[in-house]
Amino acid sequence: MSELQEAPIGEELSPEEEQNVREMLAQMQASQEELDGPANIERSSMDEAIRVKSDTEPMRLAHFLLREVAEKKLRRIRVQTIGPRALSKAVFAIVHMNTLIEPHTPDIEFVIHPHIRVKQMRNEEERTAFVLTICQIPTRYVI
Repeated sequence: MSELQEAPIGEELSPEEEQNVREMLAQMQASQEELDGPANIERSSMDEAIRVKSDTEPMRLAHFLLREVAEKKLRRIRVQTIGPRALSKAVFAIVHMNTLIEPHTPDIEFVIHPHIRVKQMRNEEERTAFVLTICQIPTRYVI
């Protein structure tokens, strides 16, 4: 049972817990503002997203994402998908990431912040892309 569930209703947070909550909310707000910006396809942060195809193997993607997070010490990473098969494989990989990391770091959870972008393709065709921002957050903040 997580700390959040064990705490009685109405109990005040300690100063340290309150600071942690404020930091988490500030990070979430910054992420939201970044994602809500104009849908400019030239934006460099969108170009840094890992592109997932419909033939991507979810297990390999999960291991690759974990390696990226660990080696680069990232708190969040972006995955871009176009099409339902690619989206389902990306989500499956993220679920697999959580199952791989859970025994080693039970206090960390990967959560998804989805966002939709319209991408201009080379042939002047527009496609809808799902951009999934994968964030690491302490388990106690997961609802």
